[in-house]
Amino acid sequence: MNKDDVSVITIVGMGGVGKTTLARMLYNDDRVKEHFTFKAWACVSEDYDAIRVTKTLLESVTSKPCNTTDLNLLQVELREQLRGKKFLFVLDDLWNEKYTDWNCLQTPFTSGARGSKVIITTRNKNIASFMQNVPTQPLEPLSHEDCWSLLAKHAFGNVSCSAYPSLEEIGKKIARKCNGLPLAAQTLGGLISQAENGDNMEEVAKEYFDELLCPIIVSNVKEIKRYYCQIVSFLIELPADLRKLKNLQKLMLGGCASLAKLPVDLWELISLRHLDVSGTKIAEMPAQMSRLKSLRTLTAFVVGESIRSTIGELGELPHLQGKLSILKLQNVVDAKDAVQAI
Repeated sequence: MNKDDVSVITIVGMGGVGKTTLARMLYNDDRVKEHFTFKAWACVSEDYDAIRVTKTLLESVTSKPCNTTDLNLLQVELREQLRGKKFLFVLDDLWNEKYTDWNCLQTPFTSGARGSKVIITTRNKNIASFMQNVPTQPLEPLSHEDCWSLLAKHAFGNVSCSAYPSLEEIGKKIARKCNGLPLAAQTLGGLISQAENGDNMEEVAKEYFDELLCPIIVSNVKEIKRYYCQIVSFLIELPADLRKLKNLQKLMLGGCASLAKLPVDLWELISLRHLDVSGTKIAEMPAQMSRLKSLRTLTAFVVGESIRSTIGELGELPHLQGKLSILKLQNVVDAKDAVQAI
């Protein structure tokens, strides 16, 4: 792509941090509308489909439906429509890391006029890195105070939260659980706005928190072929609904310095192949780890003081391979457990 004519800007950040919201604000700004001849928005998602994305862009540019499913014909038509025109395209939620796919997708863009822009939102830093000399705008989670302010705004409206002193402490506790995610704070704030007292407020938050958090962490749960769960480094606890992800194969918790325990029902993740718990504060492994028969890599096994967490379970994992650290060996009370683990 000719960087002098068409430039790319990437917005990078975890799910729920506000990438799409920021892109939408730019896209809908009146000053932006006046600056470009064409505007188009395409949601890419993890299920990458160049034909679908190109067709979406073309239909937005022409304001007409398109029945063609041939990628080459679609690109030829899009190239002609863009020739000499200044355009703004937003490619929302891009996951695909293959440079060849990106190079193919952007081929028609090169016919656009100087000053054309492509905004990409992505959770993947690698995508920004393979686009050389492309400006990147990383979005960081909100501070606890900002998260509380956002939650309070949606929970109490224009009324100062100081008018609800009995709820403020509970509200700040709930805001901390949002882990700096604006989407979580906004949604929970809206839900608890109907709470009439502190108990009800806490009940509402508890009821919806896990349902809200899990989709943010695990994307496209219903459709993706290879589930991959990349948990953010500041996560305090895992959502209860995690056990429902029967097809989850990777659970990467490395660097979650505040995470102190794994779900007791972790064994229900029957497809789990890779578990990374390095750099966490996990005190012991949950019971029935031996039921994770598909497990192939495990960075560490923490022997707990509880009799439910036995090192002997490692010996019942037939596919386990690679480097494994065994921590807190002083808690092993029966030498037979250590022998079984070998």
